[in-house]
Amino acid sequence: FHPLIFRQYLAYKGLHSAIMLKDNRLKKKDVNKQVWQEMVRTEEYQQGRRERYKIERKFWEAKVQHGLGRCRYISCTAIV
Repeated sequence: FHPLIFRQYLAYKGLHSAIMLKDNRLKKKDVNKQVWQEMVRTEEYQQGRRERYKIERKFWEAKVQHGLGRCRYISCTAIV
């Protein structure tokens, strides 16, 4: 997806992007840089950054303590 089309799709569904941008995305010298800079300034992006650590903890627990790190290499249906 192009970033602008993706944002429109999320808005249509009533959702917000939870993507965390790396610094190099904002420092690039291309035409799409402005779209990413606008997204970083939104309140939804800031709220997502504040909440993301809660979700990452759950993914860590599933991966490390419950063996879901192997899910990438073994079929998910074989683990469940």
